[in-house]
Amino acid sequence: MIARGAVEKKSNCKGSVSEMDLNENYITSEGMKHLLMFPKQLIKKLETVNLHINNLDSKSCEALADLVPHMPHLKKLNLSDNPNIGKGGAVSLITSLTANNSLISMWLSGTGIGVQDCQALRKLLYSTSLRGLNIGENFIPPKAVELIINGLQHTPTLKTLNMTNSCFSPQNSISLASVLRTNHTLIILHLGGCNIDSDGACQLASSVCSNDTLRELYLMNNPIGVKRAAAFAEMLLENRSMTTLNLQDDSIGMEGTQKLIDSLTYNTTMEVLELPTIYNSSIASGVCMRVSFSD
Repeated sequence: MIARGAVEKKSNCKGSVSEMDLNENYITSEGMKHLLMFPKQLIKKLETVNLHINNLDSKSCEALADLVPHMPHLKKLNLSDNPNIGKGGAVSLITSLTANNSLISMWLSGTGIGVQDCQALRKLLYSTSLRGLNIGENFIPPKAVELIINGLQHTPTLKTLNMTNSCFSPQNSISLASVLRTNHTLIILHLGGCNIDSDGACQLASSVCSNDTLRELYLMNNPIGVKRAAAFAEMLLENRSMTTLNLQDDSIGMEGTQKLIDSLTYNTTMEVLELPTIYNSSIASGVCMRVSFSD
């Protein structure tokens, strides 16, 4: 009905659509086919497409890919929480976007994407001015993680990366740490629930010591351990750019928690330090304005 109405009115319409928000409408691939009927002259200035929480699948992505050439000004695309897209399901869409020079933000969290999709995303990071990418909640395997890290190494524009609940290997942590030592664009990095072990955490802490660009780092629900928590405490003694650090995991223990809080005595830039609720006590006395104990 939306498409039919647009077709009937197009002869008298002198304007264009800048935002299409179809969030939480449970649109299927059949619905996406009908959207292809939407008059192309009405979406030529479209900047935002929100299809968060629908029933889109690989065919839906193919249909949307056919629309991409008619949306040269597309800046924001949200396909999060469409689990039926699945492994390889977003390849055609991502590939179609590599020729788009205006895209700045893309959300693909909870879509079930896999290695092939991440191969396409790596090329997207190479070829566009993308500033924000969310691929969290997909539990992508180490091979796919490495592809994204490789893309991060070569993109000059990405400022926010969300890889929450990805399956990191020890090599992934080493690779990411290497990139962070030389990256001067990334500002926000989400790595919660990525199974980053104590050695991987130590690598990341060391790399961030010399990084003066990263502002927010989220590492909640990773088995960092007590000893490696000390590495982050040492990082806070050297780093003067980070404002938010989330180490909300019981594995850092009371001793690790205390070391992190003590480091704030010498760090004047931290605004939020999130630690396990279980250790919420008088140990934060004197620095409570900058310490948050969260569930």
